[in-house]
Amino acid sequence: MKTLTLLLLISTYAFCQTPGAGVTDIDGNYYPTVIIGTQEWMATNLRTTKYANGNPIPNVTDGTTWSTLTTGAWCYYNNIQNIYPYGKLYNGWVASDSRNVCPAGWHVPSDNEFMVLSDFLGGFSVAGGKMKINDSQYWYSPNTGATNESGFSGVAGGTRGSTGQFGYLNLAGLWWGSTADNFSVFHASLSCSNANLNLGSWNKKEGLSIRCLKGAAPVGLIELKPEHKELVKIIDLMGRETTFKANEVQIYMYSDGSTEKVCVME
Repeated sequence: MKTLTLLLLISTYAFCQTPGAGVTDIDGNYYPTVIIGTQEWMATNLRTTKYANGNPIPNVTDGTTWSTLTTGAWCYYNNIQNIYPYGKLYNGWVASDSRNVCPAGWHVPSDNEFMVLSDFLGGFSVAGGKMKINDSQYWYSPNTGATNESGFSGVAGGTRGSTGQFGYLNLAGLWWGSTADNFSVFHASLSCSNANLNLGSWNKKEGLSIRCLKGAAPVGLIELKPEHKELVKIIDLMGRETTFKANEVQIYMYSDGSTEKVCVME
């Protein structure tokens, strides 16, 4: 009986979510927050139209204009207002801008901070399921492993591609990090087809969601640095394992848990 009671207590504790104090952005939008391990995260996607210093971020609706940008911009998915809980899509220049798109005292997380989150949730292969809402309104079937045990409440907000097209609503959720180089920015992603938390880097022209993390941002520019890693497998944009195919966008998954979007033209 004592052993059974202990197991029940452990099970209950594992699914316990700790709400944070919440935070309001410069536009007056309120965000519930959740404490996951040592970190406090926004529990919904960012929807501000300004940097923390009050500078406006342009709303760019035209696809051709979006594809030629070299500065920050935001849009709605398909240019249709769908604020809650999807929020806005921002290009990579917004995520890595020193003016900080997050509320004062919050920041766009670095790659290392996403790794801390993954480690606390049990590693890349299971963390994603614990971060996804188990709701068919926001994720297509099978929404593998979705429990939202963490309280992160991830939704599949889709993307805006570098050429201005939209895709993957209810199929994938992708969030910018702040770690960047001249052409790309780190990102984290979840898929309806597996329980993984995938990490990689995408072109700054892409439009992704943003979640902010409480605390001061790391000091200085953090650059993406090549490290030794081995290709583990290749998946398509639906999360299905495949083999190399030229002239098609594929996602390479590496031994260190990172991912990379690749298209080899022939």
